[in-house]
Amino acid sequence: MKREEFPAIYDEYKNLVYSAIHFYVRDPEIKEDLHQEVWLNVYKSIGTFDSRAKLSTWIFGLAKNVILAWRRKNPPPVEAPEDIPAPSEEERTVERLDLERAMVDLSPEDQQILFMKYTMDLGYDELSRKLGIPLSTVKSRLFEARARLKKRMERRR
Repeated sequence: MKREEFPAIYDEYKNLVYSAIHFYVRDPEIKEDLHQEVWLNVYKSIGTFDSRAKLSTWIFGLAKNVILAWRRKNPPPVEAPEDIPAPSEEERTVERLDLERAMVDLSPEDQQILFMKYTMDLGYDELSRKLGIPLSTVKSRLFEARARLKKRMERRR
C-alpha cells in the first residue's frame, strides 16, 4: 500500500478509529491527540501493511496499541472510600472497567466487530459491507465475540 492512498484510507476509517478511542477516553483534547497519533502511525507504517489482512483490522490494531499505551500511562483513577458515588453509579463504573479490561483480552477481530456494532451503532448490513464479509458471517462473529466477552467478564468476577 502506498502513502498516496492515505487520504482515502483516512476518510474511510476515521470514524472507526475515533469510536475506538471514544470508548476509553472522555476528554476531548486527549481524544484528538490519540486520534492524531493513530493516524500518524498509520501514515508512517502504511508501507508495512500486509494485504493478506483486512485494512480495517490492521488500522484497528494500530489504534488499539495507541489506546493501550495511553491507558498504561493514565490508568483510571481509583476513588477513595469517601468519594464513592451512589451504588448505581459505582456499579456502572465497575462494569465499565470490567468491560474495558475484558475487551482488551479479546482478539482484534472481536474488538473490531463489537466496537463497530455497539459504539458506532452499525447494523448487520452495514457491518457486512464495511468488513467485506457475508451477512451470515457478521451474525456468527458477533454471536461468538459476545460469548467470548461474556466468558471473560464472568471470569473477572
